[in-house]
Amino acid sequence: MVSYMAFIGAIFGGGAAASNKHLSRLASQVLEWAIYVLPGLSVLSALAVIALYLAGASSWALLLHLLPVAALALYGWYVFGFLAR
Repeated sequence: MVSYMAFIGAIFGGGAAASNKHLSRLASQVLEWAIYVLPGLSVLSALAVIALYLAGASSWALLLHLLPVAALALYGWYVFGFLAR
């Protein structure tokens, strides 16, 4: 579910940032790559949690599910805090 939300957030957040002003090449590339990276982090963290569970890791391994949430929060700060200025 977080993967879908990250995908939609990356598309609409990037569109909102890009529609109001001219962005630098680096900012444009960050917005473009976020469409792939943010949902990918959800899949990678889920696979890592499953692998660690099968390996017998402690319950602290479940904190890896916070990785995509933190990345989405940083992306939101980048788009609406940093690029909005």
